[in-house]
Amino acid sequence: PGSGRQASTLCQKMSPLFTLPDAWSGGSIDALMFFGDASVDLAVSVAEAIWSADCLDGPYRDRHTEPSSQAHCGYSGFTDDGCEQLVGVLTHPDGHRSTFVHTTIRDDDGLWVYVGPPTGSLPNTWDIGAYPFDDGKPTQWLDPLLGTLHRICDHVHSRVPAKGAIFGWDTLADPETLLAALSGSIPAERWAPITIWTAEGRMDYPATHTEPPMTTAQQGGDPNTYPAASSICHDHSTFNPQSMPRPRAGVGGLIVRQIHRLSSGGRYSRLTKPKTGSSLSIGSASPSLRRVNPIP
Repeated sequence: PGSGRQASTLCQKMSPLFTLPDAWSGGSIDALMFFGDASVDLAVSVAEAIWSADCLDGPYRDRHTEPSSQAHCGYSGFTDDGCEQLVGVLTHPDGHRSTFVHTTIRDDDGLWVYVGPPTGSLPNTWDIGAYPFDDGKPTQWLDPLLGTLHRICDHVHSRVPAKGAIFGWDTLADPETLLAALSGSIPAERWAPITIWTAEGRMDYPATHTEPPMTTAQQGGDPNTYPAASSICHDHSTFNPQSMPRPRAGVGGLIVRQIHRLSSGGRYSRLTKPKTGSSLSIGSASPSLRRVNPIP
């Protein structure tokens, strides 16, 4: 039995992953971690901590080449001019694999690190439907995935102390909710779980909303005409350029009808505030109505 499991694991590792059609699509279920200092040395230390997690294989640079055909990379792309995006493989507790994205941003507030799998790469057996669109399907797969991201963050924090983290779909849109939480202003309504680390220990604030963050309408529209929110970083630069919020196979005619906004902690209410030193300004429109030119 043991050799059979090893053979199955080897076969899975040799199966295509990075080059599958939806491997990098649909935005991502991720964790946004905040570390006060924005130094390059700290960014490298965080990266080393991330990729030392047992459930991750990486980092790699080329998302167009399978992991079996490229070597792990170092962090030479982390400089004062910016930090390159890295990719890898996440092995879930059930043995399935997904692609995994690690993005680092240094801005006026400090060091931000996003990590998580694109929704298009999540296992078909999970039947996630059109998530993050609300197509009526249950999301029992989400809590275990968020648990995996929590464990990765705890692993990182044990090596490089973080100040806090926020978890969910495209948390890159919600940095100021995390900053507010770190200052003691925890939103009463939360679309995403929040974790704060202090000298006294870890404090967790679960989400108060569990439904998918976007509503949908059966109006025959083409979801591919809508840019992904995951194309927009919180500093208004672009991110995850191949991401498009298209539904998975078997789900048709779903278009964005409304993006939920909350007076406190709304997922996209913060995109209108530009950061100094931003590489690209996209105005104040909702990401569902604004196309962003992807980075080649």
